[in-house]
Amino acid sequence: MDVEETKTKTKMPGIGNFEIEGTAELSEKDAAFIESASGSRSLSFGGRDNGNAELQAFNTYRQVAAQKIGMNFFSMGEDALAEFMSAGTYNGIFLDAILTVYLCTQPESVSKRALSAPSAVQGMAMAWAEKNSILVGNENHGELLEAFGSILRDIFASQDEVDETGLEAGDPDSVGKSAET
Repeated sequence: MDVEETKTKTKMPGIGNFEIEGTAELSEKDAAFIESASGSRSLSFGGRDNGNAELQAFNTYRQVAAQKIGMNFFSMGEDALAEFMSAGTYNGIFLDAILTVYLCTQPESVSKRALSAPSAVQGMAMAWAEKNSILVGNENHGELLEAFGSILRDIFASQDEVDETGLEAGDPDSVGKSAET
């Protein structure tokens, strides 16, 4: 666990401004939850009028849409997954990052459209990447991969959750509620 000295001033809806100072211990999973629950994930590019883009949750529609338009991650074999776990990369990660992060910057209707018109939505994702100058090695590429990595960490973290019946998330008999919340 990382221990980090913090001094934070924040505003909570209905509570107001407050300041916290001290030491906090957050696991990577807790930090990811807080980040996603607060809606604070964003990109410095990719939004309307070339501004910031808020990232929406990588929910079921976006996951299925990403697969439909060509995301490789969910169909990787054991060898490729082992390579990813050890090296932190895999063949096709750049395309997967573009497709996934693009879908997370768009309304859910775009993901629903991908189910019936995958080529059109894949073209929209590539045009978004081109418009935002996402090129291997540049600053936007790094930010894109950081956002994608955060989404993947959430996926791996959710696999470790256990619901109130004691079953792991994803088990067919699971009720889908985490015992941790």
